[in-house]
Amino acid sequence: MEEIMPTIKAFIKKILTFTGLIRPGVNLDSEYEPPVIQAISRCVKEGDTCIDVGACIGDISIRLALLVGHPVNVKNLNRNIRVHQVPDCITVLDKAVNDGKTKEIWLFSGRSMSEYEWNIVGHDTDGKKTKPMLKIEAVSLDGVFSKDQRIDFIKIDAECAEAIIFEGMRNILKNQKPALIIEFHDDTGWAGRKILTDAGYQLFTLDFEPVSPDSERIYHCAAIHRDKIKLLR
Repeated sequence: MEEIMPTIKAFIKKILTFTGLIRPGVNLDSEYEPPVIQAISRCVKEGDTCIDVGACIGDISIRLALLVGHPVNVKNLNRNIRVHQVPDCITVLDKAVNDGKTKEIWLFSGRSMSEYEWNIVGHDTDGKKTKPMLKIEAVSLDGVFSKDQRIDFIKIDAECAEAIIFEGMRNILKNQKPALIIEFHDDTGWAGRKILTDAGYQLFTLDFEPVSPDSERIYHCAAIHRDKIKLLR
């Protein structure tokens, strides 16, 4: 989910987070999606550069920063950054993420007008059309990063926009070959996995069991480039 925050900070240092909605603070002692956190811990190591697409208050961003070597965390995400004393570790971008073909797009509400499920596709995860909330500048990941920028890991939770985001990161997939953790919210997003497999990626469950190319949709997947599977911890 590509959400909204006040301003664009300086460029990425360790964690680049596309985010924006206001929620309570992050509790690192809470059980937040344990299978996702465990899978991320196998993909991310100290010193890595990570991208969190679809952050809300920083549950994943903070844990990523802990893994890369600096305890982390706008309005609430920025507050969490200050609370966890890591302003030099996370950069927040006030932009939506798409395929780069449209420079300004609408953000739509989620289920029951949920602010936690804002999206760029115009419908919620159940396929029901939702209300446009506001326009925001949009970028592709390839448009933000040069081919020489180091990127080790990307988490994508984009409320049905997975395939659109993959389309806008083909150069990253080819050149940087980062590990990915993805939430596939619908069959359209799931069909977009072909962009990953064509780029040399293998899909896995969060237990890192291989996923068949013709498998039915799996909600949480890891995607590892075949050149880097042997590097998994």
